[in-house]
Parts: sequence; C-alpha cells; structure tokens
Amino acid sequence: MNKHQFSFILVDGKIVVKSETLQIYKDGGLLKEIKEKGWILIIAILLIYRIQQSVFTNNFESTMDYVRFSLRLTVVIIIVALVFYYLLRYNWYNTIKINSVEAIEIEQNNNETELTIITSNKREKTIVFRTLENQVEPFIEALKRGNSRIVIKQI
Repeated sequence: MNKHQFSFILVDGKIVVKSETLQIYKDGGLLKEIKEKGWILIIAILLIYRIQQSVFTNNFESTMDYVRFSLRLTVVIIIVALVFYYLLRYNWYNTIKINSVEAIEIEQNNNETELTIITSNKREKTIVFRTLENQVEPFIEALKRGNSRIVIKQI
C-alpha cells in the first residue's frame, strides 16, 4: 500500500483516501448499479434489433414507416446516452477531491457514526462508519493531511 493511501471500512463498503482524492467503493459497486438499471440496456438492445430488422427488410412504404423508424432511433440514442450517463455518474459520484472538502458534519448514533462531507460547490456525500471499529478519527486525520482547512462539526 502506498504511504499516501489509507483505506477505511464503511458499513456498506470501503473508502480510500489517496493523496488528492477520496474514493468510495460500495459493496456490489458498478455491477449492482447495472443490475438496478439493466432494464434500460435490455430495452435498448430490443430497439436496436427492431431498427436493424426494419432497415434490412426495406419495408418503408409510407411516410409513417419513416416516422416510426425515426422515433425508434431517437429512443435508442437517448437510452445509450442514459447508460453512459449512469456509468460515468457512478464513477464521478463516488470520487471527491480532498482540496474541495470544506466541512464534515459528524452525527453519532449507538452503532453507527454518520459523516456528511460538504464540498466547496455545496455537494454533500454521506458515509457511515461502524462506531465500534474506531475508524472515524483516523479517517478525519487522513483527510486533514490533504486539506487542513476542513471544518469539523458535531451534530
């Protein structure tokens, strides 16, 4: 492990503090995201198959056939864009630059400690640690090594 990389266990995954970024890995990760949003991919494949059938059979006899083809093609383009958006969003949403972190709000329950990380563009990300594992303080210290301006608030 790199000396500028620290790993901490969360309730639902792990978090890695690198020299400049904070990367959150959820249990299941990208595969879980694809399983939840997989219906979009299935619909796209079915529509692409249907478009391929209509293009190669050349049954464009009326203007309405061209309209149907255009609508199907538009829907496929939108679905492909959504798939790429979800794939990119998954990676972007779970990566935070340490220099952009302004504040951390700590809320402690019986078994869990909930940290809300607030960035300079007011984006909030909530992560949950198990209280008994005592990883909140080392996590905050690792963050403060990269950004000493972080404000810690107890709720």
